[in-house]
Amino acid sequence: VCLGTDIENLNTEYPTETTVFQLAATTPETRRYWESCQSDGQTYIDPNGVGYYISKASRPDARYEKNFPQVTVGERSTKPTSGDWVSLTLQHGKAPKGASYEYAVLPHTDAAALEAFAKKPTYKILQQDRNAHIVRSPADGLTSYVLFETPQALPDGGLLQKADTSCLVMIREYKDKLLLTVSQPDLALYRGPSDEAFDKDGKRIERSIYSRPWTDNESQEIPVTVTLKGQWKVAETPYCKVLSADKNQTVLRFTCRDAASLEVELKR
Repeated sequence: VCLGTDIENLNTEYPTETTVFQLAATTPETRRYWESCQSDGQTYIDPNGVGYYISKASRPDARYEKNFPQVTVGERSTKPTSGDWVSLTLQHGKAPKGASYEYAVLPHTDAAALEAFAKKPTYKILQQDRNAHIVRSPADGLTSYVLFETPQALPDGGLLQKADTSCLVMIREYKDKLLLTVSQPDLALYRGPSDEAFDKDGKRIERSIYSRPWTDNESQEIPVTVTLKGQWKVAETPYCKVLSADKNQTVLRFTCRDAASLEVELKR
């Protein structure tokens, strides 16, 4: 499930777009496939069996294009080059403000399965704003959290009650246990004041990320504390410690590093 929120910029010359797919038709077979491809604007499926579902809200923004051929001029040469391309983008317009999108990608699918999914999507969006993206998959007992900011509040009814910083959390519920996965995607290669460079007029100087002196630093540890509803037992690990547990809640502290996904099993 792919979500975007609060898409904005000040560029009034060119439209802003989200690329769902951009594929080369490099063989006669793939070219014929796309030439005969028909879509209702809601679903698409590529020759590799990857399906794409565009939500009702994002469907008006979808643009499906066949460029047979697409002719461009490269950055290093004025000689035109060409190729056959197919693309699906979501158009947000020029200088968008508060734009968003929602679509889903289904690997290893077929037309019948994709049609069934479109009629009854197997996920539910619990929150989609600048603070968090939270998606629930009831059939799998799975809830996924992308917390962009330290959350002030989380949706009622969920097992995750609190997190003390931005992080990624995934909870898979079973009858008698949970699988909890926590990640802090910040590599923390550098800590301290911003090292951006500015010219005499105060304009930021564009620099390659590889020119920064800290690019070869080791990832630093970032503690992430999460609070779960109810009392749970967990076998502590070097990266997961129980801070407290009672009938109301269980508080765990994860020591995150290298943007790794840290998983623990919890039981009643």
